[in-house]
Amino acid sequence: MDYVVLARKLRPQRFQDLVGQEMTARALRNAIRTGRLAHAYLFAGSRGVGKTTAARILTKAFNCVDPQDGEPCNACEHCIEIASNASPDVFEIDAASNRGIDNIRELRENTKYAPAKCRFKTYIIDEVHMLTQESFNALLKTLEEPPAHVKFILATTHPHRIPETILSRCQRFDFARIPLGRMVDYLERATAAEGLTISRGALESMARNSAGGMRDALTMVDQVVAFAGPKPTDEDVQGLLQLLNHGEVQSLFEAILAQSLGRALESFERIVSRGHELHQVLEALLREVKDLALYASLGREHAYFTDHLPETLKFYEREKDAATLDQLQQIFQVLLDVEGQLRSSAHARACFEMALVKACGVQPLVGVPELLARARELLRQGAGAGMPLSRTAPAARPSPAVARPVPPAARPIPPAAQVRPAIPEGQPARRAAPAPESEPEEEPEPAPPEGPQARAAAGPPPTSATPPKAAAPSPAPQAAENGGAPADPAAPSPAAPESAESAESATHDGNAGDDPQRDAPCDDARWLALVQAVGEKAKRLAADLRGTDVLRIEGETVEAMVRGKPLGAPDLALLEEEGRRAFGGAFRLRWIDATPEAYRARRSVAGRKLWREERERAQQQADAEADPAVEQMRRFFPKSKVVQVKLADPGAAAPPEDPTRR
Repeated sequence: MDYVVLARKLRPQRFQDLVGQEMTARALRNAIRTGRLAHAYLFAGSRGVGKTTAARILTKAFNCVDPQDGEPCNACEHCIEIASNASPDVFEIDAASNRGIDNIRELRENTKYAPAKCRFKTYIIDEVHMLTQESFNALLKTLEEPPAHVKFILATTHPHRIPETILSRCQRFDFARIPLGRMVDYLERATAAEGLTISRGALESMARNSAGGMRDALTMVDQVVAFAGPKPTDEDVQGLLQLLNHGEVQSLFEAILAQSLGRALESFERIVSRGHELHQVLEALLREVKDLALYASLGREHAYFTDHLPETLKFYEREKDAATLDQLQQIFQVLLDVEGQLRSSAHARACFEMALVKACGVQPLVGVPELLARARELLRQGAGAGMPLSRTAPAARPSPAVARPVPPAARPIPPAAQVRPAIPEGQPARRAAPAPESEPEEEPEPAPPEGPQARAAAGPPPTSATPPKAAAPSPAPQAAENGGAPADPAAPSPAAPESAESAESATHDGNAGDDPQRDAPCDDARWLALVQAVGEKAKRLAADLRGTDVLRIEGETVEAMVRGKPLGAPDLALLEEEGRRAFGGAFRLRWIDATPEAYRARRSVAGRKLWREERERAQQQADAEADPAVEQMRRFFPKSKVVQVKLADPGAAAPPEDPTRR
């Protein structure tokens, strides 16, 4: 008798013998047992997973004289004839060679005749996706309403190439790839029953390279036995089938994780010296990186690892902490980039070795949260050691624009406080005394005198000429709507970079550690009290105040830069009421152009120069207006505007008169 290959000799004859297809086998067996038989079935799956075998078992169950719990008896005449391919009522058609419309027309004609011996006439069409579109259309009506004595079983490896009209007329069953562990266990039992001695490692290599198909694995076993006899060694299996040794691939991967370039190159040399293709090595290495990353993320109990061997899971458990997920992702990307280089480069091995060099040098990435946490830790350490936390002003020279406030308990709140607002550009001038210079190079100004006698001796405040009332935003229509007066362009802009940076320094210093005022934009208790009082009545307005850049709070003076959209009349009224309670009866607020472009411009080098020039002009104009000679000239020229006053040197010659000046 001729030799029958293992793939045919060991073909399952019952549903319970199907390996790795328990769900499909159970559904078909229950359909036979309950008599709920469909007229057409579609079996889809990869090669060698049991589609044709299941079709033959189902055909035997259709026609079995004595079925046993949905299983064919394999003893009656019909079962024996179907198993030996001798039944006149079972037709196995290869759609690849019978794909024309004439073949389908012949099939349709034969379906009209009753079966000769069996209960049903069964058509098993293998690789049905190879039929032409015309053949599918010709089969459509017969497949939907075949005669009562006809059953169709279609098998395919590419179900996506079958028209939807055909799929909708069949009961579809998808055959999964056989798990690796299940396949190795079956091969051990099958080879032992055949009197063969093959190690489990060799069987694992064959199962791994069969892509989940039992037929391919049994074919490899036949090939190895024909080469080396009934007791082949692992070297025989690896050499004949050119299979990768999984242990060598793991050794290469372990060297990469240990960042040992020498060991990695040695492992790579051993693998390549056996004649393995670089694409094959790359595929195995990518699979190992991917599986280790999933193992580290999901854990051993996840369903993904049910088909992995215990030895492989032990390796993953040992190496799961050798690299972070970021490092594994980087290694995977490095190896993935080599795939394209292997296709196009004439120096494929050199590209692979350079990829190993790069993979062994992968370092863990540091994310933004880690950097922020490290920065906060450094700030806390600096605060604990008495180091300055400001980014803009050195610790030895305090910012001149920020005067450290006296605690509220030691300094009584004055009855009236004045807010000197930032002045938007382009608005008409108004008589007002300028604010003192706040250049970083100058020394800080002394605090204003305390007490009523000291204030009387110091004279009126700089902004006493302006009546205290809430002003509107900088554009003219908004100012009119909110009832405010236009701002004074001669007043200094508080958005200057020196003041803003100094305020930032004060904010950082005042909010260091666990200070309950860390959300306040300034370290003055009165401003925090104002924000809290407003927040009890209008949370949105309090949020706007928290975003305000408080540049300076010194004595009775507050300088602030408010950003955002203009406030409405109710918000202004509430702010004025609470501001008078916190700062006194002269509390005022004005808006400036605080768009990101304007804000960045004031913080630039050119912006600092422009700000300094504006302050100098404002000071000169204030000096000119305060000059007694100018006051005397105003009596004769009431509509004149003083631009600049220069005191002439008595010993110098008088400059020539400019006829263009009036």
